[in-house]
Amino acid sequence: MKCLKVFVLLTLLLPSLLSARIFARWHTSMGSFTAQLYDEIVPITANNFKDLANSGFYNNLIFHRVIDGFVIQDGCPNGTGTGGPGYTIQDEFSPLLNHNEAGILAMARTSAPNSAGSQYYFTFGTNPASERKLCRLWQGDRRPGICVGHRLCAHRGQ
Repeated sequence: MKCLKVFVLLTLLLPSLLSARIFARWHTSMGSFTAQLYDEIVPITANNFKDLANSGFYNNLIFHRVIDGFVIQDGCPNGTGTGGPGYTIQDEFSPLLNHNEAGILAMARTSAPNSAGSQYYFTFGTNPASERKLCRLWQGDRRPGICVGHRLCAHRGQ
C-alpha cells in the first residue's frame, strides 16, 4: 500500500516538476547540442552544467574519450581527460534517472566522491554499472549524441 501511495504521488507531481526544466546549449568541435536538464531531480549538477555550457566553457572542446559501444566524453579544457573548471561539485544520484539506453547525457567523475566538475559523456548503450556512480542529466532526443559518437568512431577507425 505504501508503494502505491508513493507511485500515485510521483505520478501526480512528476509532470508539474518536468515542465520546469532548464536548457543548456553548447558547441563542441563536432557540432552543437541543446539539452533539457533534470534540474528538479539533480539541481546542483544540472545548474553547474547549464552554467558551463551557457558561458561558453565547452565551446570547441574535443571529445577526448571515444569508446565505441560505450561512451564519448568531452568537457576537459586540456583535451586529455585530466582537466576541469577548477572546482568540483557534490554528487547527486536518483533512482528516477538511469543509464538504460543509448544517448544518455551524464556527468563524469573520478572514483572519488564529489569529484565531478565539467566532464560529461553520452552513452552508446546501456550501462547499469553507472547507476550509482554517475549523474544522468538529460532525457530527450538522443540522436545528436549518438550521431556524433558514430562519426568520431568512424573518423578514428574504431
